[in-house]
Amino acid sequence: MMSWKSGPGLGQPQQIPEISDEELLCGPGGDPARVHIWTGFAKPFETSLQDLAESVGCTDWGTGPMIQQVTSPLRAWIAVTLSPQPSLLETTGQDEVRIVPVPGPDGAEIGLAALMRTPNDDERIVGLLLRPDLSVERSYRGFGIGRALIATELLLTGGIPTWDHDKPGYSPAGAATVRAGVDLARTLAPTPEETPSP
Repeated sequence: MMSWKSGPGLGQPQQIPEISDEELLCGPGGDPARVHIWTGFAKPFETSLQDLAESVGCTDWGTGPMIQQVTSPLRAWIAVTLSPQPSLLETTGQDEVRIVPVPGPDGAEIGLAALMRTPNDDERIVGLLLRPDLSVERSYRGFGIGRALIATELLLTGGIPTWDHDKPGYSPAGAATVRAGVDLARTLAPTPEETPSP
């Protein structure tokens, strides 16, 4: 499991709302009975990359396992658009992974990306939170990347997108990731004594 710390781009993080374990998947004051856990798996990572392409107006990225090949249009877009973004969270160990905002065509943030440094000294996307969908590349699951994406969203906004749904739905792994992300956010969030008064 990767260890994480706040990055220089996080600024003043939100306090994490007081929330009971029963409300972790539905949000503060939400009804846990409306949460739906389905059997099966969440959206494939490749589908999330296609969703990202559509969201940012790029139609030339291609599909399939070669989409993030070193010379691909996606890697060129990452170098120009995501790599200059400041880290919101970053790993503390030897694995160089960082969470950055994903700007849309109009400059407004549309989600978060987990970028991993490659041996070519560039970065590739290994996880995405395109509100409300969370997806991590299969070979990087289980290392805490999804947890860090959820924690970053909580630290930025004080919530997660599924909390606003009438019937929040999660895969079993997604539900576990939200719980772990809330725990990570709590360790990184300021305590009330550290938060400046308005």
